[in-house]
Amino acid sequence: GTKLRALDTEGVQPAVYMSSLQEGKAARLLLTDPAALALHNASHLTRVFPSNARVDSSNFAPHALWEAGCQMVALNYQTNDWAQQMNRALFASGLGYVPKPPELQGVRLRRRALGGAAQ
Repeated sequence: GTKLRALDTEGVQPAVYMSSLQEGKAARLLLTDPAALALHNASHLTRVFPSNARVDSSNFAPHALWEAGCQMVALNYQTNDWAQQMNRALFASGLGYVPKPPELQGVRLRRRALGGAAQ
């Protein structure tokens, strides 16, 4: 993965491109442009990791990032808090993954139909 410099909402970067975000930057993107973050996540992998200031191994709220399509949200497993319990419940099926929400499926095809770039 590489440090995210800008969201790819046009489908310019290859689909194998993966970006990494610290929780603070991810939270700012959720506040300023959640639609662009979701569009980026529709065709790219995004990993969000805890701030290095979390010396107490606490966790941030992962659900808003999952809803925006972030595929990998790293949590501190040392702390059995509500975020960790939510993580276990979400992945309780044993499949190891959760399908994309319907609103994020097929975004690349819609881009192509609208004349935008698609990989």
